[in-house]
Amino acid sequence: HVVPVLRDRRLPLPDVLPRRHPGSVVRQGRTGLRSAPAELLRVRSDLVAGFSVAHLDQHYVDGAWIGAIEPTPFEVVDPATEQVIDTIALGGPRDAARAIAAARRARDDWARSPVAERIDLLQRAIDGYLARREEFAWAMTTEMGVPITYSRDLQAPCGDGHLQATLDALRAHDFERPSARGASTLVDEAVGVCALITPWNWPVNQVVVKVAPAPAAGR
Repeated sequence: HVVPVLRDRRLPLPDVLPRRHPGSVVRQGRTGLRSAPAELLRVRSDLVAGFSVAHLDQHYVDGAWIGAIEPTPFEVVDPATEQVIDTIALGGPRDAARAIAAARRARDDWARSPVAERIDLLQRAIDGYLARREEFAWAMTTEMGVPITYSRDLQAPCGDGHLQATLDALRAHDFERPSARGASTLVDEAVGVCALITPWNWPVNQVVVKVAPAPAAGR
C-alpha cells in the first residue's frame, strides 16, 4: 500500500503495490509526512510522461483551440509527489461570454439537425473516449491523487457510461409525438445556450453529465 501519514494516523489505500517496500521516500509535505515507494514514483512518472495533453493554455471555442482573453495561469499539482505537472489557463467572464456567443451562432443549425446526426456524434464521442480511457484514468490519478485502480474502476468509466446512457435516451426519445387527445402534435425543442460550472472531485463525470445532453437535445 501507499500510506499517507496524517496526524500519526495511517490510512491504507487500495492495493496498487505489494505490501513491502524496501526503498521509500519520506518527506514533509503540505499535509504532513508523506511516504511513497521510490519505485512507484519512478513508474508513475514514466507512465504519466507517456501521455501527452495538448492545448492546456487554450480554450476550445467555435470549433478551434484559441488563447484565453483573460488567462489566469493555474498550476496542477500531483498530490502523490507534490510536483507541478503542468500549468493550465483559467478563463474569465469575457472568455465565457465569447463561448456563449459562439454557441448561440451555432444553435439554430444544430437545433435543426436530424436525430441520426446527433446519434452519430455521441457514438463517435464514445468510441474516442474508450480508445483513450486509460489516459483519462492516469490523468485523474495524477491530478487528484486517487489510486489508479480507483480511477480505472470508477472515475474513468463514468465518461463512456454517461455518454452511452445519453445515447440510449436519445435513441428512445420521440421529439415529435401526438398530444394525449391526439388533436395536436407536441414538439420538443432545445431551450438554448447554457453556461455551466462543474466541481472538481469527479471531473469526467461532472463534465459529461452536463455536456452530453446538450448536443442530444439540439442545443
